[in-house]
Amino acid sequence: MKKLYFVFFILFWTSLKIFSQNLNHVPLMVVLDSTQTIFGLNRVQIIISNLTDSTSVLLKGESQLFEVKMNDSTWIPIKSPMTLITHHSIRQQYSNRSKRDTIRYFVDLYSLYFNDSLSFQSIMNTGKQILFRYSIDIADPSFTNLKRIVSAPITLNIPPANQDDIAAFDYIMARKDTMMVLRYLSSDINNSTEESIPVYQYCIQHFPNSAIATMCALHYSKRLCQGYHEEQKTNQSNQLIIQANRSMIMSSNIPLLRSRARFSTRCAD
Repeated sequence: MKKLYFVFFILFWTSLKIFSQNLNHVPLMVVLDSTQTIFGLNRVQIIISNLTDSTSVLLKGESQLFEVKMNDSTWIPIKSPMTLITHHSIRQQYSNRSKRDTIRYFVDLYSLYFNDSLSFQSIMNTGKQILFRYSIDIADPSFTNLKRIVSAPITLNIPPANQDDIAAFDYIMARKDTMMVLRYLSSDINNSTEESIPVYQYCIQHFPNSAIATMCALHYSKRLCQGYHEEQKTNQSNQLIIQANRSMIMSSNIPLLRSRARFSTRCAD
């Protein structure tokens, strides 16, 4: 029996040792594509440094945050839907990340402007060079000690807005207080409602050269495909709408939006 307990202790201790015993880690961030729109939407990859093949770290998902520095002053948090995660226990708040794991997200300047339209207005005519960084809380294996880790800042060259960008943004801002679902336009979250469909249609029709219109095309198509499995088709009328939306999405110069097209338009295939 003593041998059994000893074996159990060794196995238990070994399993604990897979977690990094120090919190001296840094997020290493790479931006995968250049900024094509004032709304950002660059794809980014993040790994955690100083991990070996046999160690991992506990990351508190709901604490992850992107920040920008617009005027060489303070860091401004981006209130992105990525932070709106609710968990029922302490352990559910954390994910176990190893050396091989990559965090994938995108530069969500649309969410920044949605909550602070002055940031959009301050750069819409000329664009701007801004700083961008990622941070998250990590914990030790006991979940008692937390440390905030921050990536080195990356410089992003934000282009000026075109006329469709400005008109589409003004149109969204006029409706943001009565239609909060519009805050999710830049995300892949499917919170669309029947009431939001006319907004999508209007943006697609009137502001076709804006990234907002392409985001609307994605959400409109996803709404029409809601409830359909990948091998199922919607009715012919909806298929025509979705196929037109897909053409708009695939002609975009923004890789993130093009990469979302297949799933969002699946019921028109």
